Amino acid sequence: SKEHFVSSLVPQTLRSIIERGHIEEAFFTEKARAEIALNSISDAVICTDLLGKVNYLNIAAEAMTGWSRDEARGHPIGEVFQIINGVTRQPDINPVDLVLQRNEVMGLTANTVLIRRNGSEATIEDSASPIHDWDGRITGAVVVFHDISAAKAMTLKMAHLAQHDFLTNLPNRRYLSHWLPDVLENHGPVCVALLDLDGFKQVNDDFSYEHGDHLLLELAGILQRICRRVDAVIRIGGDEFVLVLRETSPNDGRAVLERVRQLIAVRPWQGLPAGLRLSASIGVSVGSGAADATRVLAAAGDALHVAKREGRDRIVFR
Repeated sequence: SKEHFVSSLVPQTLRSIIERGHIEEAFFTEKARAEIALNSISDAVICTDLLGKVNYLNIAAEAMTGWSRDEARGHPIGEVFQIINGVTRQPDINPVDLVLQRNEVMGLTANTVLIRRNGSEATIEDSASPIHDWDGRITGAVVVFHDISAAKAMTLKMAHLAQHDFLTNLPNRRYLSHWLPDVLENHGPVCVALLDLDGFKQVNDDFSYEHGDHLLLELAGILQRICRRVDAVIRIGGDEFVLVLRETSPNDGRAVLERVRQLIAVRPWQGLPAGLRLSASIGVSVGSGAADATRVLAAAGDALHVAKREGRDRIVFR
């Protein structure tokens, strides 16, 4: 009514309405800006409420998990963000559950694998954090993650290349130096044979390095077929190979290596003239214990020199 109407309230009320409008407009603008930012980043983002129910996914998270935002909304985080340990293949504790329990930032464990909705997998890393309101009370959690499958594959590839021969894909000298001490300590006695092709230099000189490479690949295949799975064939450079025969006595080792020597001597090598024959000189040492690695390799090298000096195409033990 007019008698209760106070004119001074009009501007005050209008100011309140205008200020509220500005606040709502600013809130809407900030929300839209945050939405654009979250959808522009490559990291996947999933948010949950206090009960661990999903209430937000950005575009990257939709692509990573296979769940759309509308489909995922209201589902437990464990259904949308299903993770396992890549080594044990057992389900991992979901970091969001830990965040909601402890109200602190939690990192994903190493080798975390995300199981997508279609069953495919991706190795991921990053962390989960609590979400707080203006009063500092926890209201939910957010997990941020990204796919490191390609980076992990590249790391594994580089590690493999560092310890394997580029031509034959056999382990190389670097691999041998790290691996042999453990084998000698835990799988003795071990026969370590150093094999060198007699006449290989002539192949490279009279024909081509391409012929030589084909020959080395063929030889690598022969050695791998003769040796047992527990043994190892290693190329340490040029036409030199190391054969490591685990838990093998000198007599048994000699039998295996004699078979190798004979196969090399009688084989009609592909791409070489019928008149050209190759043979192998083999020096062998037997040892056990990690401290023997350097000595065993040196002794095998000495035995190889003796085999070469005494006429080649023979096996010498030291």
